[in-house]
Amino acid sequence: IRGKLPDEFVDEIVKLGSGLITTTVHDNYLMFIKVNYKMPVSPTNRDEVAKAELILRQNQYKTLELFRKYLPGCENAFIARTSPTLNIRRGRTITCDYDVKPDDVTEGRHFDDDIMVYGFHDSAPRFQVKNGGTYGLPYRALLVKGINNLLAAGMLITTDFQAHMSTRNTVCCMGQGQAAGTAAGLCAARKCGTRELPYKDLRDTLLKNNVYLEA
Repeated sequence: IRGKLPDEFVDEIVKLGSGLITTTVHDNYLMFIKVNYKMPVSPTNRDEVAKAELILRQNQYKTLELFRKYLPGCENAFIARTSPTLNIRRGRTITCDYDVKPDDVTEGRHFDDDIMVYGFHDSAPRFQVKNGGTYGLPYRALLVKGINNLLAAGMLITTDFQAHMSTRNTVCCMGQGQAAGTAAGLCAARKCGTRELPYKDLRDTLLKNNVYLEA
């Protein structure tokens, strides 16, 4: 977040564990600033989560004071709204037969068992899909390792943080969910396990339902 921002401002923001994402909604009218905070807290510990929520709400107002103090034009800045509760981006992850790697995303890799394609990374422009293309998510990435007939879909299918910064996004999660649900339905109809389901049957059904699978 450094650049044209005052060093003192950035130093204080970093101390709070914050990062900023800014978006101008209308010219000369409103600047939307998303403030993310990072804390070494276990999301499985309710006491730690409760304490973190109190600290983060205090830090919101500390951040607001830094804006008013250091940034010209923000003297009258105010908090328009906050989330009603603490939102946790990442916690425990699920180990699947295939663990999506950061290079799979940035190199735009595709697989013989793709169930969807996607082309966005939440850390752009530092991390982007090669040549503005897409990468594929393999069916194996939805099969929970060591457990038969259990499919996973959503934010936590990969153990790697940088890969997660792509796979966690809404559209990617929607694609995973459609593929997992389709696979479950086919397995029930055919009376077979998730690992015995022929990939061609899954692919044909996804294509029939207008899923885009081109590389």
